[in-house]
Amino acid sequence: MGAQYVAGPLSAAATYMQINNPGANAGGSLAADDTAFFAGRERVWGTGINYAITDAATLGFVYTDTDLNNATGSVYVGNFANTASSLKFDNFELNFKYQFTKAIFAGAMYNYTSGKFYSAAGNAKPK
Repeated sequence: MGAQYVAGPLSAAATYMQINNPGANAGGSLAADDTAFFAGRERVWGTGINYAITDAATLGFVYTDTDLNNATGSVYVGNFANTASSLKFDNFELNFKYQFTKAIFAGAMYNYTSGKFYSAAGNAKPK
């Protein structure tokens, strides 16, 4: 689900997604080779805003929150040694784009992630 608002140089959007049992089977909506995490439930919501400073320059900010329950592994690191009762990621992004011509632009972004891993064996809060 998503929504967008545009008014002059300002544009804003918000989105929400829930996936039950991502990666649980080969024929599901997110098969084991088509998802980043294996979990009981994955919820992601995000919002972003762009402001056109000039016709060529745009400044933007994006925030996303990912919340996984009973995460058992990831396609990137394999199975977790301990199931995460809760695995959360908060992402903050600041970006800038300059459009030199219709075909050429330059962009820059900074992304900061704050993670929280909770399991019966212990907790971690990587940044």
